[in-house]
Amino acid sequence: MNQHTGEVSSLPSFLRHRWVRILLLAVFSFTTFFVHNSVLRPDLMEVRNLVTAHEMVTDGHWLVPTMNGQYRLEKPPFPTWVSACIESLFGDNLSMQRAAAGIMGLLMAFFLFRLVVKMSGRRDTALVATLMLMTCYNIILQGRTITWDIYCHAFMMGGIYYLYRALYEDIRPWIFFLAAFFMGLSFMSKGPVSFFALLLPSLIALLIWRRPNMRGRWLLVLGMLSVILLMSAWWYVYVYLQVPEATRSIVGKETSSWVDHNVRPWWYYWRFFLETGVWAPLLLYVLFRTLKGWKEEDTTTRIAWLWTIAGVILLSLFPEKKMRYLLPLMIPCCILMASWICKHWPVRYVRRLMAVVCILFALVECLALPFVSNILGYEGRRSLTELKPIVERHSNLKVCFLEQPDHLFRIDMAYYARNKVELEPLERLAGYLNETSAPLMLMLPKDYDIANLPALSDVTVQDYGVFDNNPYASSNKHYNTSLISRVVLIETLDAPDTAAP
Repeated sequence: MNQHTGEVSSLPSFLRHRWVRILLLAVFSFTTFFVHNSVLRPDLMEVRNLVTAHEMVTDGHWLVPTMNGQYRLEKPPFPTWVSACIESLFGDNLSMQRAAAGIMGLLMAFFLFRLVVKMSGRRDTALVATLMLMTCYNIILQGRTITWDIYCHAFMMGGIYYLYRALYEDIRPWIFFLAAFFMGLSFMSKGPVSFFALLLPSLIALLIWRRPNMRGRWLLVLGMLSVILLMSAWWYVYVYLQVPEATRSIVGKETSSWVDHNVRPWWYYWRFFLETGVWAPLLLYVLFRTLKGWKEEDTTTRIAWLWTIAGVILLSLFPEKKMRYLLPLMIPCCILMASWICKHWPVRYVRRLMAVVCILFALVECLALPFVSNILGYEGRRSLTELKPIVERHSNLKVCFLEQPDHLFRIDMAYYARNKVELEPLERLAGYLNETSAPLMLMLPKDYDIANLPALSDVTVQDYGVFDNNPYASSNKHYNTSLISRVVLIETLDAPDTAAP
């Protein structure tokens, strides 16, 4: 193992100071993950997490989560707990919710830097790899969205870093405990996904090229595995004891989705390099050049190359494939590119390349992102986001959705209504109003004539018009007319005043 962990010769003199490097990474990570992070509307994956978090806060379903009143047990709830805590403190604040994902992206970058320093003994390589990671398309996207992926892989990076120290450097028990702790948090964020997609390929590459001395470590490894098992299993045991039938049903459905949902051919990930964005041409070049000059490459480059290839192969084994599943692959890709160019390119070329890319990204994220909503066609039509003030003016509001072939329910309608949405026939209108005398919001097909509503006595019907919840412009091929709803509010005349003061 390279012992020259202080080598910084490829860095400009001002970057050889530790706090200057920390400041540089902090400023750039701020532009990468936090600047204008609420420009884009939340997608379906984010909405599912936010609706579940909202019901945790309002209904107290922290350990047995629900989404629109139905059990949401597909994945462990740690990221949703974070979202629920943020909602408790800041309310419906999309920017703060996405900031939590940005902090996870920052945590991933931090542990990547520390790991590369340990692996290569070069802080210049570590700095380049970290800046590359924060300019990868997939990392930027996941660090700005409220999903599970960035959580599980960020925590796993912490686990890999401390595991590396535990196996090759430090035999103290607390290092093994920290490795187990971060791996347990990874499992509590998305189950075993990161163990398979990030930990396993890294171990394959490391153990091939750097065999650890396990003398005096076996008992500590056993303790580490015990902590991981305890942190990973307790929630599943709890929900199984609380709702066994629902747990069995959801586990079975989730297992089957790996083989019959989003099925793609085994070669689907051949274009994995495109997920690095601007670095795609360089990554392809380095992959082939490393293979060609294998005997001359250093150990760090070989490990990163094998880590990348092993990751692609393992991810390709599963029938279910999505491009966002390639997020953990960005880590060895960045280590590979950084290690190779820091060894083979003149220092001035590396500096210029990183400066140009980082400045370009910072300008785009600071100046161009505010115009994205206009480009995507969000402006000029009424979105269901306008329902929020309507909902806030009424207490005990009940929301119902009339589902028809041309009017399909999506969970984001519950998010924008800030309420559970029931899919009930119109015949139950009178029953709803008689149960609590609470106001009733109806989401109807866009062409529905409210004169056809069942005759109700002593009520007022307020028509708020048509709302278009498409995330695309009407000219886009993905535009869906079933996402257009007419919203009406029905209130009983003799009900107490429910308007908020």
